[in-house]
Amino acid sequence: MALVVVLLVSASGAALAGRGSPKKQITPADQARARSMTLRRSDFGPQFKRARSTLTHGPYCKATDESDLVVTGEAKSPDFDSKSSVRYRSVSSEATLYKTEAQSAQSWGRALSAAGIACLRRLWGDETKKEGGEIVFVRRSPYLRIAPRAVVARIKATFDGVPAYIDVIGLGVGRAQAGMYFLGGRSEYPRADEARLARVTAKRMRKAMRGA
Repeated sequence: MALVVVLLVSASGAALAGRGSPKKQITPADQARARSMTLRRSDFGPQFKRARSTLTHGPYCKATDESDLVVTGEAKSPDFDSKSSVRYRSVSSEATLYKTEAQSAQSWGRALSAAGIACLRRLWGDETKKEGGEIVFVRRSPYLRIAPRAVVARIKATFDGVPAYIDVIGLGVGRAQAGMYFLGGRSEYPRADEARLARVTAKRMRKAMRGA
């Protein structure tokens, strides 16, 4: 799971503590907005169980440094895990509000810049090798049409010949950004389920940011 945490959070522009993180000026109103955007237990079927969040900051990339930006609200969900003898799935999410819409756009642009993507690809490869695996592909998929800003990154890694699939969905609405992280062990996380949860999150973001 350590590798998964590094890969997932490295793909996100969200503000978790670590080198290059934005300054914090948290307000109660924006904190409440951020919490309202994250995934919750009722979004999942009975086979999913809540687990302690494994989201943490990833390796540092100069191209995605946000130390000049300001965050006013941030939240992360628990992990939601489904385990069986043949399949493992895990989902988590986070939300971040920046002080201004321009700052959110700056964060988004840096994460998806050519330099930002190149740095993250290199870090993904390095971290995977440390765990004894290899990256098979890292692919940025077409935009979802559910939010003003949306992107999907798809990653496949192998460990002793066993595949692990990771999908990262990022959404942006006004000052807000949300990230959803999907892990499929041995098989890809179902696309329809990802799209459903992305639509749920986008709806919550639009509601939370109305007039904000």
